Amino acid sequence: MADLATGEIIIFLLSALTGKAIEYKELARSAVTRQENLGSIIRFLEDYFPVRHDVYNPKSINSMNHAAIYSLMYDIAHHLECPYDLPSDFTVRMIRREMIRGGNVIQKTESHVITGDESETHKLNIERRTANNIPAHMIRQTEEDDLDQLLSDTDETQDAFDSLFSAEIEKVDKVCMLMLQFVDTHVGVLTTGPVEDLTEGMHDGVRFLWLLGSLGQFFVPLTEYVLKPDTAEEKLRNVKYCLRLMDHMGVSRKGIRSQKVVDKDSKTIFRMTYSIFSYSRRK
Repeated sequence: MADLATGEIIIFLLSALTGKAIEYKELARSAVTRQENLGSIIRFLEDYFPVRHDVYNPKSINSMNHAAIYSLMYDIAHHLECPYDLPSDFTVRMIRREMIRGGNVIQKTESHVITGDESETHKLNIERRTANNIPAHMIRQTEEDDLDQLLSDTDETQDAFDSLFSAEIEKVDKVCMLMLQFVDTHVGVLTTGPVEDLTEGMHDGVRFLWLLGSLGQFFVPLTEYVLKPDTAEEKLRNVKYCLRLMDHMGVSRKGIRSQKVVDKDSKTIFRMTYSIFSYSRRK
């Protein structure tokens, strides 16, 4: 919240969204300078929508008034057609301390409604995501849109990977070592140690998600997957989300079934890792 209160991040965001530059003073360390930058933001936004001066202004934003900052960000998201769903009926309650006669301090709770019913906007967002090809890591999972069954290649004919697993053990071990090195190169810094066993280390989907994020140069929000899955259902959710990302990134999903990954089917996990490896070489 403190980062937003200075205004610089909001300036960068608006410049990226609109393609227009906003004049501001760098290294705004004083409250006066920060409020000047925030004033530039308000004036800039007035060209796009009616600014609610009674709800937020440079002074309230700079003082880290949560209701003011949330309201400002909501207006930006709403009027600039943010394609991601905002929560409905979001209210901020703020406790204000007030001194009365006699030196006593009382507390008053103020409620500030930030969003109302966003259901209609959610419907529009579905159209926006489809039309604008929103990055895959922000697309949420739904039971009705199970790409695992719809898009996985069902061809069971012999391919190179089937042949590999029919080959001598030394060749399989060599490929395994190369895949382990590939994974550790990209996600080793995110873990407590190197992946020693590809099947055990990748079957829950977590490292696959990190790997895709690393290669695609995006952050996978923690709300989109289970970081420490305990159940088969949680692991399956992670792997299905991986397959969604692969599809949107253009990574081949041929012969990959999410359930087989969770079941620790070595050939499927090797195939999935190699498919991502092949994608990285094409970049």
